[in-house]
Amino acid sequence: MIVDVYLSDIVVDADAGGSIIDIGVALDGPPGPPGTGGGVADFIFTQAFPATPWVVNHNLGRKPLVAVLDVGGNEVEAAVQHISVNQLRVSFAAPQAGSARCI
Repeated sequence: MIVDVYLSDIVVDADAGGSIIDIGVALDGPPGPPGTGGGVADFIFTQAFPATPWVVNHNLGRKPLVAVLDVGGNEVEAAVQHISVNQLRVSFAAPQAGSARCI
């Protein structure tokens, strides 16, 4: 069994008994390509007037996680049904205004 121990920029490989089998210097490689800006795209749907259900056309091409918020920004209980990978339905016990954040 080989165990790597990192001491600053020095790499010491030891076997299970603690005997050193290799010593090397860890160097940084070249920088990678630029990232895409922070992960998966999301979508925010706004329902200005109280309604139930809300039909949300997010066009994300997947079934996202959904956070449902009232107009004050508080999370509210709702039933979310994914109709397709691009559309979902949010239903409430009583009509609500607010937003649905698809992540």
